[in-house]
Amino acid sequence: MTIKNCKLIAFLLLLLPLVTSCERNELCYSHPHGNLYVNVVWDDVPPLIQNTLPEGMAIRFFHKDEAAGYPYANHFYRGPYGGLTNVPNGDYKLMVYNSDTERINLKGLDKHNDVCAFLSQRTRNNYLSGIVSSSNVYRIEYLDDTRANTRTRSEILIGQTDRVFTTMSQDARSTAIGGIDNAETDTIYTHPQSRVMWTKITVKANGLKGALSCAGSISGVNHTLQLHDSNTTDETGTIIFDMFQTDDTTLSQTLYIFGFEQSPAGTPRDESIQQILRLEFLMTDNKVYAYEFDVANQIDFANLKPETEVPIYITEIDLPTMTDQSGGLFDADISNWGDEIITEL
Repeated sequence: MTIKNCKLIAFLLLLLPLVTSCERNELCYSHPHGNLYVNVVWDDVPPLIQNTLPEGMAIRFFHKDEAAGYPYANHFYRGPYGGLTNVPNGDYKLMVYNSDTERINLKGLDKHNDVCAFLSQRTRNNYLSGIVSSSNVYRIEYLDDTRANTRTRSEILIGQTDRVFTTMSQDARSTAIGGIDNAETDTIYTHPQSRVMWTKITVKANGLKGALSCAGSISGVNHTLQLHDSNTTDETGTIIFDMFQTDDTTLSQTLYIFGFEQSPAGTPRDESIQQILRLEFLMTDNKVYAYEFDVANQIDFANLKPETEVPIYITEIDLPTMTDQSGGLFDADISNWGDEIITEL
């Protein structure tokens, strides 16, 4: 082999890595890393919320041809402003909601119209025995002394919801999404809105110096929210909470809720949804004094909207006078609670 041929072979060997490198780059770039950018825009929420956005958003694509058996498997987690996703070519329904909730669960994830956020059942200590139970707001030994009907007494106990942000259904549909072989990136804009409201409970009570604690509950609270249209179902629960003392005669509590539910006209009384506020005070004589109020007349059901307050006021409680008034609220050990006394108002 001549020196000239050796130089030619050496030169060709030097070119080989460059040729193969170009081929690898071409293959890499022909496979898109994302073909749809979901841009989450927060201009539909109040300014205060825009300063405290969720930690992240869940993005779900549901193929519109559900009858063909397409899975919902295109599911992504991105930051509060969305991000790049990669889905096969097709027609989809898009669902976007915040993924940083802790108090709610999801169900019905296989179909767009079935996805719901719901509040799971809670428990609370029995004031008489200290035993943890999930159905102790209306105890069977006091059924004759309660305003609660059969439906109310059968509700599950729930806690308050987290903040929930979802897209409206008309803003969450995308068609003709770029295919897997399309190197271009399309953008879809979604505008989440808040889906919760809150109720602020204010209670005026005389004799709070003799009280150690106050536990409360309200029935007839929505516990399931449909994410595709942001409507609540008629499933209700009884939300449980503690009251906090704000001055010598006032207790208060603010709770995030999906809403309050009202029965259709003509529903039999014992099957109707009620909004019963129940307050149970542990006093320094180690007895529990319970008060119940039907607060449905304080709720404007026709105007219940997210990001609004539903105020509830109670001004008619006179607690019994205690000889020992040195307790102060929230110093009690719940396992030491004694006999309950029902007070009719």
